Amino acid sequence: WTKSYNFSVGLIHTNYFEYATQHYSGLWTAPAIRLMSSAMVRAYCHKVIKLSDVLQPFAPEREITRNVHGVRKEFIQTGRVDWKNESSSGDNVGEIYFIGKLLWAKGLNILLDYEDYYKQMTGSYFAVDIYGTGPDQE
Repeated sequence: WTKSYNFSVGLIHTNYFEYATQHYSGLWTAPAIRLMSSAMVRAYCHKVIKLSDVLQPFAPEREITRNVHGVRKEFIQTGRVDWKNESSSGDNVGEIYFIGKLLWAKGLNILLDYEDYYKQMTGSYFAVDIYGTGPDQE
């Protein structure tokens, strides 16, 4: 693509490396997938847009992280109204939420690691609202 076009942008949204680590053959396949993914990005992309920093680094000098799909204004406005209502009552200020397909590979395990660390430091867990379904739901 870099030879056919003046500027080629890669949009990366799936963490195949992390999926591979969850598989029984991940010890061998995950490093290979990581290497091949980086090689493909370097060979075919002038610039890379990652949807999340949970994704592996591919070509750090070429990549940025952006939420390119956006959030509808109605969602933001609803959140602002809810936040104002809750913050005035003093309840639920600073709660955390996870929205996504419930797969460990989506980073849910990282959130739970932070939850454990927070408990070690404070003696209690922080509130987390989880929205979504998926194979790792149970």
